Amino acid sequence: GSVAFYKSGLRSFSAPLLETIPATSNNLSVFYNCTKLKTINIPNVKSIPYKTFENCAIEGQLTLNATSIGFAAFKGNKITSLVCSEGLETIGGTGDYAMGAFTGCTLLTFVDFPSTVTSIGKHCFFRCSELVTFICRNVTPPTLGVEVFGSTNAALSIYVPDSAVDTYKV
Repeated sequence: GSVAFYKSGLRSFSAPLLETIPATSNNLSVFYNCTKLKTINIPNVKSIPYKTFENCAIEGQLTLNATSIGFAAFKGNKITSLVCSEGLETIGGTGDYAMGAFTGCTLLTFVDFPSTVTSIGKHCFFRCSELVTFICRNVTPPTLGVEVFGSTNAALSIYVPDSAVDTYKV
């Protein structure tokens, strides 16, 4: 259900056959505030609803096969690198600065988005103070919300395909 593990002591979650995560209900999600949850393995999940892993302790490299990631989905986690597979299209964010998909992931240093990304929502990486490498493989620049990289590291480098550098500059 929508609050199955809410505030539980769950430390690891693996569901290789899981395809759907229940939607958030009353601003609470399946794993919201699972402060001991450090690892997840959900290779077949295509949509990660908003706030799904907010305030968990997921650490290390996060590899996702999702096509969409909702706002605040991984807010406040200990992720150090994020690699998303082809097929990812949208990453959510809202007008509230604290609700970007990866807001407050203060250990995040590296992001690699595939060529299929079309939209990166508001405040997506807000307060990701250690983010220094961002790769976007789409030759067409994705639509960006406001302050996607607000309060990130001043040394942030953004890499795009060589053939698209001029397009990204516009």
